[in-house]
Amino acid sequence: MKKGLALILSLVMILSLCACGDDPAATTSGGNMFSQTTANATDGNGGGAVGNVPDVDDSTLDYSKVNEYLDGIKSGSTVTLNVFSETMNDPPGINPGWFGRVIYDKFNVKFNMLPNGDGVLATRLESRDIGDIVLFGSTTDTYQDAIKAGLLLDWEEDDLVYDYAPYISALANNSLKNAIYKNRSCTDSGKWYGLSDSVSAGGDHQEFMYGPWIRYDLYEKIGSPKLDTLEDFIDVLKKMKEICPTDDEGKETYGVTLHTSWDGTMVMYVKATAALYGWDEHAMGIYNVETDEFQGTLQEDGLYKRFLKFYNQLYREGLMDPNSSTNTWDQVSANMANGTTFFDIFNYVGDSYYNTDTHLAADKMVAPIAAADQHNLCYGLNSYGGSYVWTIAENTNYPELCMIIINWMYTPEGVMTMFYGPQCDNNDPNDADGCWYYDSDKAPHLSTLGLACQNDRETTFPSDSPYNYEGAASFDKGVPYMNSTTWSKDATNPDTVNGGNSYTYNTTAWPDTQANKSAYDIYNRFCEAYSTDEVTITNFQQYIDAYVDWYLVPGTTYSESKKEKLFKAKFNTVSDTIRTYSWQCIYANSDEEFNSLWDTMVKTAKEYGYDECLEWSENEAAIRKELASQAK
Repeated sequence: MKKGLALILSLVMILSLCACGDDPAATTSGGNMFSQTTANATDGNGGGAVGNVPDVDDSTLDYSKVNEYLDGIKSGSTVTLNVFSETMNDPPGINPGWFGRVIYDKFNVKFNMLPNGDGVLATRLESRDIGDIVLFGSTTDTYQDAIKAGLLLDWEEDDLVYDYAPYISALANNSLKNAIYKNRSCTDSGKWYGLSDSVSAGGDHQEFMYGPWIRYDLYEKIGSPKLDTLEDFIDVLKKMKEICPTDDEGKETYGVTLHTSWDGTMVMYVKATAALYGWDEHAMGIYNVETDEFQGTLQEDGLYKRFLKFYNQLYREGLMDPNSSTNTWDQVSANMANGTTFFDIFNYVGDSYYNTDTHLAADKMVAPIAAADQHNLCYGLNSYGGSYVWTIAENTNYPELCMIIINWMYTPEGVMTMFYGPQCDNNDPNDADGCWYYDSDKAPHLSTLGLACQNDRETTFPSDSPYNYEGAASFDKGVPYMNSTTWSKDATNPDTVNGGNSYTYNTTAWPDTQANKSAYDIYNRFCEAYSTDEVTITNFQQYIDAYVDWYLVPGTTYSESKKEKLFKAKFNTVSDTIRTYSWQCIYANSDEEFNSLWDTMVKTAKEYGYDECLEWSENEAAIRKELASQAK
């Protein structure tokens, strides 16, 4: 059954897995807080700031040390900061394009991006060279290794965060209170080494991310067949290919395109498909967010095997891009943008890349269409933040500068810029270089250029624009290469608070968004097709809310326990085995070959220690269940 607002609003302060026993309220040292106009909103349980986003007035914050430091930086030579990210997908080098230019103009800084790879971070940890700003993919394992090795900067050392991050400091006992507590709790010392991504201080849930998202125009043409289960999509995709055998560039079309960039313990697309049925990735398996049940990856009658067979069947029907096992994220997004593929489980692939003005005007569109047995999971807004963590290296030569930049990325201006591009000068919607602005009532809008960039991410800035920087002219090539956020896109933007009105950072609810899409016949047909006397559908999110019995993943302080060195090596070996054989199963040419490869995977994984990894994962699931039960 659906879970509503109460699920997230009833979050309580709970001990972290690795809690050091710190008082969560003790997030600042005495006398260091800047003046602020924000109220201390709490959840009634000491947790703090899960109900209302405070309206921070920047004019009350003391930026004197920040401005004095930046004046010195800007008057000198350009500083190159090495930014290591465990989560980035782009190639190494200077972050080009509009984001690179914004950082250069604001801070006289270039971001030299250092991506992760097999053994890269371990090597860097050993050599004690992890860059200047470091983004970790979780608060466990390598993050803990870096702390124990003394490689991360304590943000409160010499009052760094209080002197050079006034916005973060102003929210330390309000909207960021729980996120800071989470970070402190994950260290033995209780020190403050970083801040989580995707923080939110209010609301019920994030936007619905999981689909399936399919070519709605083709779905209409084949008669909009009823879909009972995920496997029914196979025949639908086959019929789509029959009537649309080539893409926008004349190349062969496919049902799906997969990639390996985000493979971890399992093949990402296989385990993520379980989200359509209420299961979330968890250690070496999946976790049902409604029933708190755990399934090991290699369970014989489990969902991982079911979805592995699903993608194998698509391959055998000629409906999967044959390069999927070597594709990067760029190929997936390019294939969707070109109409090469018809199906994806993520809204940011389908809606973001295919639904351009050009396609919509041509009566073509990707939309979510649910099977009858789906139970999508949806992530709750989490005042503790996500699993990624922003940190600063202990040996950086520019601790103040790193702190200033991270602080800016947590301000509304920084968040809006990271999501949508540079702000318009003087809030002018016709600014040739700017992408967003606020009107006189503080409502956010995309400029003409910003709307074009969101509708088609290959949109280029004008030829004389300063944002054609380091050889990247398009919006998509100029995004922040770190591949992470600070605040959740569905968090309230404090700069839009006007009396009782406010907007989130997500354009879905902005004034212009609905008007733009409703200009197209195919969008209106979709809404009309699924509206009833009881339900009026005006956007994709409303469709999922109405037609899918979705389950909410509550926000908690859960993060995986650290693995000891020998066990971590065993866990990684088993994971490598599962990934390798999983891809071979996907490319199997018959049921017999699939079953043989599956059996070999199970046998080999067990020889390498799968049972021990499974036991550890089950223990982790029990911890997660306890924390989730307190948050429900």
